[in-house]
Amino acid sequence: GAPADGDRGGGETSAPADGSRGGGETGQLDTMLRFADGRAAIVQAPVGEGRVIVCAFPAGIDGGDLPLKAAYVPLLHQLVSYLAASDPTHRMVTVGGSCALRFGIENAARRFVLALPPDTTQAIGGDGASRRNVPLNGVTGPDSILVRCPVTTATGPHTVSVLDASGQVRGADAYVANLAEAESDLTVAGETEIAALTGSVPMAFASDADNIERVVRANRFGSEYWSTLLLVALSLMAVEAYLARAFGRRS
Repeated sequence: GAPADGDRGGGETSAPADGSRGGGETGQLDTMLRFADGRAAIVQAPVGEGRVIVCAFPAGIDGGDLPLKAAYVPLLHQLVSYLAASDPTHRMVTVGGSCALRFGIENAARRFVLALPPDTTQAIGGDGASRRNVPLNGVTGPDSILVRCPVTTATGPHTVSVLDASGQVRGADAYVANLAEAESDLTVAGETEIAALTGSVPMAFASDADNIERVVRANRFGSEYWSTLLLVALSLMAVEAYLARAFGRRS
């Protein structure tokens, strides 16, 4: 089966599925998500200075229908963002939204650069030039630096790096931009929308398995002659048998 939507196990160190974590630094497993029957579906454990996430279900549909759900791809993006984030808090935005990240006050004199997803550029700044690495400005607060990221125009991971005066990376944080869940939900696409996407390609639609044969027959091109030819062949065989009996040699 697939994990129940929003169904998390309690557990001593369970973490919410939105990316925030429970204890985690003790080396014990944290249950992030559970199946409907209570079994662990996604678990995490700290390893060295990072962490590892293990999913108890395959990526294909052999073990359940989770990959067919609209939330599957955003779930994968969120897990990747959670693993990449130095402070694993909620890092999920949709295309057209923006994200604000906080860094330590020790980074007040450093530069911040946003790396967009691969093969993606964005026009930022007064010159209108398209860049993949976008410089950002931080706002210094009492105990942290607030960095506001631009409005997202593409899906995928976005990484904000902290650079010192020599250009060396001194820290990083990340967030993920996803399409709205409705974008990957094919059940809401009507016949008119699908036909508009296919253009001049002939399309036929069947609402259920019971009327597939009717729809196929109604949209076929040409004519079928096999039944007529079969009747003609049977008639010829009958005539041939009659003639053989009527005029055949008799002993």
